[in-house]
Amino acid sequence: MLPPTTTEDTSAARTSRGRWGDPRGRRRHTRGGTSMLLLAFALGACSEDGSPAGNASGDASVDAPDSADSTPNGTGEYPLQLSEAGLYADILTGQFAQGIRSYAPQFELWSDGARKRRWVYLPPGEQIDTEDFPGPGGDMSGADYWHYPVGTRLYKEFSQQGRAIETRMLSKLGPYQWTMIAYQWDPDGQDATAVPGGLSDASGTDHDIPSQSQCRDCHTAMVDTILGFTAIQLAHEGDGVTLQTLMAEQRLTTNPVSVPVVPGDAVQRAAVGYLHANCGHCHNETSGTRVDLRLWLKHDQLSRIEDTPTYLTTVGTLTEAATEIATYRIAPQNTELSAIYARMNVRDPSQMPPLGTEQIDELGLATIRAWIDSLPPATPDGGTTFTDSAADSGPQLDAAIDR
Repeated sequence: MLPPTTTEDTSAARTSRGRWGDPRGRRRHTRGGTSMLLLAFALGACSEDGSPAGNASGDASVDAPDSADSTPNGTGEYPLQLSEAGLYADILTGQFAQGIRSYAPQFELWSDGARKRRWVYLPPGEQIDTEDFPGPGGDMSGADYWHYPVGTRLYKEFSQQGRAIETRMLSKLGPYQWTMIAYQWDPDGQDATAVPGGLSDASGTDHDIPSQSQCRDCHTAMVDTILGFTAIQLAHEGDGVTLQTLMAEQRLTTNPVSVPVVPGDAVQRAAVGYLHANCGHCHNETSGTRVDLRLWLKHDQLSRIEDTPTYLTTVGTLTEAATEIATYRIAPQNTELSAIYARMNVRDPSQMPPLGTEQIDELGLATIRAWIDSLPPATPDGGTTFTDSAADSGPQLDAAIDR
């Protein structure tokens, strides 16, 4: 008997039974028609109070996908219990279901210090589409923006204070349709229950479980929803599924010519990798943000740190909506003038990232501060000479680089 499923409306009248996450076929050469108004970074795509320029409530808007199913992306059917969501064969013993494999990105998204574990399920015999696809300015690189086969599922568990608080699931139901749902673990740890509306301070911690709407705010900015299971993020020699294992198993339609390597020294790699993981899913060429800030690393711009989109669109570049002091995206050797650093260093409507965090990432700040301090002095177009930053690289820098 198949598990009960539901949609974002959790009333009894909306519960149903049926297969989920099982259709076959691959999404190709399209974003599925979704679009959203995103918070812009240091550029003025926010209202004066810092809320997204979407609607009066400050919620970012998401269009329905261009498909026969008009359900907003992220709100398709899902099982009510994690035990029935395809991750576990036996949740009580922790035995994973067949085909479930662990993975880890080489650069982590900051989640207020939560410990995370991740798993992926790829349908047998299906491949991730890595071929080029049409974009607004010409063909886009499939090596940088993957399209996943229908039936793909990803899970991420968040733990605080030594116990699991939530597990999130992203499941591709159709060529243009993903389900995004979070499950809160029961106090006894025997199962977890779907919480489509999210929950603040879950399970007596300061961890917030996101609603489906909040999940969409971040994930629909990416071409095919997934943020951390990508070529750059899997290009490492760690455990679990990596880019190399996917290539060896012929799970990509086209293998890259070589494994992408983020350029630069340890400080530079840590900084651009951090921005890739924490900011690049919104600030990339396909997301629709009204800024030319590009923090998503691309495989064909990795020969030198100076060739990366991150460097080219940040260092010495004026912001278009400057804060009172920070007038450049990145000002070499001056954190006070650097808007990226300034917005990372606050938790208010102007913060970046705008969602999913209530605590400043001190190690992340140290990473970006070290990079800024290491940059050679420069004179931007306006003729202003950058001055030395009073801040040093700060404690725990080695930990920040190695994280």
